[in-house]
Amino acid sequence: MEVQRQGDLQLETDTKTGLALKNKIIWTGDCSYNMYINAFSENKLNKIDSLISITPALVEIIDVQSDHYVCMWKLKVLNKDLQGIDTIYFKNSQEK
Repeated sequence: MEVQRQGDLQLETDTKTGLALKNKIIWTGDCSYNMYINAFSENKLNKIDSLISITPALVEIIDVQSDHYVCMWKLKVLNKDLQGIDTIYFKNSQEK
């Protein structure tokens, strides 16, 4: 997964499939933000994806290292509580 941020836009691209999500990020603290998954989609979303795009995932960064950070996320949609932990690796924007 490759992640790029610019302002409140976060572009996530699956490097294996090429699937790209355009997410809206709203920082709520130094280590926490709300992420609206695929909120900037240019494609028509189905009913579930449309609901997810207007429901914020609550993200908290729980560990930062020199080459990555670990975050915990929570999302409540369709009366289901979803949660997980992700590791995001840093890549110098000059690297190819």
